[in-house]
Amino acid sequence: MSEKDLKILTNLAKKELARANTMTKEEAFQRLVDAGIFRKNGKYASPYSNLSKAVKKAS
Repeated sequence: MSEKDLKILTNLAKKELARANTMTKEEAFQRLVDAGIFRKNGKYASPYSNLSKAVKKAS
C-alpha cells in the first residue's frame, strides 16, 4: 500500500469515526443490521451468535 493510499484510508476512517460519534442509537443499530451483525428483532445474526455469549459474560 502506498503512502497516498494510506492517507486516503486514514482520512476516510477519521470521517467515519466523526460521523459515528453523532449517530443516534437507532442509526447505529440500523448500520449493524445492514452489515448483517444483528437482525431487526435485536438478536445477533447466526454468524455472530457466539458474540452474544461473549457480551453476556463481559456484562
